[in-house]
Amino acid sequence: MIGDLKLRMEYFEGALQKNTNQSPDITTLAAEYAGFKEFTLAALRALQSQIELTVRSVDQLEMRGRRKILLIHGVPEEQKEDTAAVVEKVVT
Repeated sequence: MIGDLKLRMEYFEGALQKNTNQSPDITTLAAEYAGFKEFTLAALRALQSQIELTVRSVDQLEMRGRRKILLIHGVPEEQKEDTAAVVEKVVT
């Protein structure tokens, strides 16, 4: 998609440099602009949908990672503690 966009931009730049002395036909210019605008908007829509899909995937991965974590408030944490012993002490 990026390659197509670059090719079209190079084509338009080349056509613009060739036709600097001549006045282009308004209908041709309008049609080329409409085509370029439509292509650019389609490319932006595709990029937006890819970004939305990526955001959803990242959210799902974060939620999957959070499933493994259980935080209990009010119980102090210590470095290198034995989790099973702490849970047994709190529960009994």
